[in-house]
Amino acid sequence: MKFESLDRPENCPKCASENIIRIVYGYPTHELREDSEAGRVALGGCCQCVDDPLWECGDCKTELYKKNYEL
Repeated sequence: MKFESLDRPENCPKCASENIIRIVYGYPTHELREDSEAGRVALGGCCQCVDDPLWECGDCKTELYKKNYEL
């Protein structure tokens, strides 16, 4: 199941955790690696595609996507 939200969700739709963290794409710096190990961000890989998730539940690792509206 794909979970989508217009903005950063306050709670995980799967486990209800409030620990929603941002997924960072690109080559990680030393500081980003430390933030990832501490659970403050998630590393998403070198490249970001349009349909990649923007947030992740820090507890259950559920990926959360930005909902896009087409007019």
